Amino acid sequence: MRYALICIIFISLLFFTCVSVKDNSDKNKQTNWKYKIEITAEGTRSEGEVGHLSYGAKEIGPVFNIIVVNKAAYEFLIRENAWDFGGYKKISDRSYTPVLCDTKIDDVELTQGWYLSSNTCKKQGTPAEWIWIKRKDLEAFLNPDKISIFIKHYKLNPMTGRLMFQDENLKTEN
Repeated sequence: MRYALICIIFISLLFFTCVSVKDNSDKNKQTNWKYKIEITAEGTRSEGEVGHLSYGAKEIGPVFNIIVVNKAAYEFLIRENAWDFGGYKKISDRSYTPVLCDTKIDDVELTQGWYLSSNTCKKQGTPAEWIWIKRKDLEAFLNPDKISIFIKHYKLNPMTGRLMFQDENLKTEN
């Protein structure tokens, strides 16, 4: 009986140790993204929601109309009323896949961390963790580690006012 109990404890410890090691080893840039919805004024007539999208420890500010991360698309909405949804909202549960084009990404673009392009032309060799963003007429594939540099380079100020925007060119998979 004692031997069986020791074996069960040993096997349990071994199992939980392996699971935690696997979780730590699977961390990569694609899993650094987090999306959460905050409830505001909960339980009141003014109850609303705010969507927060973050990469690592940094929350993505209100600078992009659309962000496609790991085939999920998020649209930025500005609240007009306290009960409206504000922030980044997942557009749908469908998978968004950019179209590959014949052009290859070059070393300059890799070093810079982005290149301008619609989602209908993802260059061959673009790293899997890169995201696609849209801000009005500015569209790009972007290394998420370079978001701050990209924002400064293009002098993107936070968006204000009413935004209701959907990109009809986003390609979806069912």
